[in-house]
Amino acid sequence: MSPIPRVQLLSRLVDLVGRDTLRVLNPLSAWPALAEIRLARGTQPLSVHVSRWNRTGRGRDAIERRIQNPVERDPVQVLPGTFPIILGLWDEEGPPIVVGFDAERRVKQVKRKSMFFPVDMARAAIASGWTEHVNEHGEHIFHVHPSLVAAYVEMRRLRSSVDERAMATIAEAAGLVGDEELSDTERVRRVSTALVRDALFSRQVRDAYDGLCAVCDLDFELVEGAHIYPARAPGSADKVWNGLALCRNHHGAFDRHLLWVEPRTFRVALHQSILDGCLRNDSCRRFIESTRAELRLPRRAKHHPKSNMFTRRYDFFVKNYDWAR
Repeated sequence: MSPIPRVQLLSRLVDLVGRDTLRVLNPLSAWPALAEIRLARGTQPLSVHVSRWNRTGRGRDAIERRIQNPVERDPVQVLPGTFPIILGLWDEEGPPIVVGFDAERRVKQVKRKSMFFPVDMARAAIASGWTEHVNEHGEHIFHVHPSLVAAYVEMRRLRSSVDERAMATIAEAAGLVGDEELSDTERVRRVSTALVRDALFSRQVRDAYDGLCAVCDLDFELVEGAHIYPARAPGSADKVWNGLALCRNHHGAFDRHLLWVEPRTFRVALHQSILDGCLRNDSCRRFIESTRAELRLPRRAKHHPKSNMFTRRYDFFVKNYDWAR
């Protein structure tokens, strides 16, 4: 792979995102460039740092890629009046995917820095338009269709979060992913029926668990069905045995890979960052105390979660569960 000058890469990125959305005011070195992006309520000046993917060079090419700052003494910078972003471009296996890293945590770090992202998440983003990965350092890395870069920047700027599946639904409805030959009517039909299927799956899982959270026994109709092996992953099934009934707190912990279930014994463990929260306040302590030592299982054996669903989940998310292995 021959290197592409960063300014040239920046120009390509602008073409992909859309020149009516992302505009370069001064390319500089493209680490950073001065740009502005059109958001819902006006434009936002940016310090854009761009890079192309490279192989890792540490024996993990089967599962990850990296981007890097140019050389030492080229830290992430915040130009006056701007918001900093780091965008990598991955185009190894099909339509380009933009990979976003947390620029704010790297501002003024003066050293050669590799930023790694999992290939599986980038591949999944080709199909869904938007995926999120939390690495071992707690950094949230996003893989998004170029047309969704404005939404990504807005989310970073506001320090908010969005539902991954909701963004994937938007991407499919807009025709950003999937069969390009589909009519608008057919695309809407597929997306709307998929939402109905999701709702059905959630209800079936809740019913199997008698409406109780499998991890803390909470009821109050605040429980929802969650896929164990993610719905976006290849070969995922909308079957009760691939689901857990979870309250919204434990669902959030599960989605962020802070809750682990041993595949054979169904023993439950929480990430150390949550366990440390018992010293924070009484509410955090009660959350930890409410977490069962083992999953509460459905009454009917055929609805019990299949062990290989957990195994496939952990393989799919690669390094997110290193803390529990």
